Amino acid sequence: MEKKLKQEINELNVLIDKGVEFSVTYKVMERKLFKTITKNVSKTFTIKEPTLAVLDLISSESVLFAIDEEKLKSDTISEGKKLIIKHAKAMAKIVAIAVLGESCFVMKNNRFSIDKKSIDKLQHLFYHAIKPSDLFKLCNVILTVGNIGDFLNSMRLSSGAVTTKKIDIED
Repeated sequence: MEKKLKQEINELNVLIDKGVEFSVTYKVMERKLFKTITKNVSKTFTIKEPTLAVLDLISSESVLFAIDEEKLKSDTISEGKKLIIKHAKAMAKIVAIAVLGESCFVMKNNRFSIDKKSIDKLQHLFYHAIKPSDLFKLCNVILTVGNIGDFLNSMRLSSGAVTTKKIDIED
């Protein structure tokens, strides 16, 4: 059992280090002479482990989601539709932030500012290209490579809240 756990931890670390690639396909219209041609374009993106600033930006978007589980259980379809209307663009924005990573920020006047144009452009693409089944997978990827577990463990270490085993030292 311990060997399997170590293997899973190693695989998770490789995933976090390399990131995860995914592709989206969308239609592009081009005008050539007097004809309009529509073609499918596929683009590949990578989600890598975020910096603390990116993790903070993703978290600030996701904490705004309010889901009433009781309403969702009692009227799943209707409540689900309301949540789609309310949060679909925000979900696309979270994916855009995760993909852009530190490129979400630009230096202005010796301070980092959020590059809203880049985020909005990618959010718009993802809003139109990502399916709910793909969104679910991408959210799992973002959660995994976000490495929140290590962040929380770092907080515990810093706060002194870590419990350690008693070590017997012989003279």
